[in-house]
Amino acid sequence: DAVITHPQSTNLWLEYADLANRIDTLQPPSNVPSPKKVTPISVLKKALNAVPVADEGYVLLQIALFHALLTRRPSSHRKEAEAVFDKILLYSSPHVAPLSLAFLRRSVVEGGIEEGRRVYETIFYGSGGNHLNCEGMDSFFEAVVALEKNELLRGRKKAEVEARLRKIYGRIIAVCGKDERGKLWRRKRDDDVGFEI
Repeated sequence: DAVITHPQSTNLWLEYADLANRIDTLQPPSNVPSPKKVTPISVLKKALNAVPVADEGYVLLQIALFHALLTRRPSSHRKEAEAVFDKILLYSSPHVAPLSLAFLRRSVVEGGIEEGRRVYETIFYGSGGNHLNCEGMDSFFEAVVALEKNELLRGRKKAEVEARLRKIYGRIIAVCGKDERGKLWRRKRDDDVGFEI
């Protein structure tokens, strides 16, 4: 087994997880748990114990584990996915933006607006939220704003939606700072909910 010979090789662990995923998807679903069953999640957890945190590939393993947890049904791995996502945020990885958007979308599909709110609030204000930066996050920010704006179409009170939007825009502006991105989000806020001092 290559990962036994080279336990710190990120690429080998990722290939092993991919193979486990392919085998897992080819097998018919079974309600009987198998103690010997190798899953992408179990492989990636072993990899994270073998590869040093300082290794460049460590965050790639975290990202792969996050995807594996997020795509598992039922969504029994939700809490674990959030914990892994928080770790990814700490790395300020360029992968944070697309992962944030995928996490939000998946959560809304599975749990509606309340689950979507819980996810974006975790991303904005959770332990990793202090490590957010504006770089590449526009699609995620726009999805969060759209999620709340859609509540107007569902009959929510305008004042309630605007209060949520103000809070969201405030966080986005705090993340983006005073540069051009921050100015853009200030203009969007002013267009949507009016000027705020």
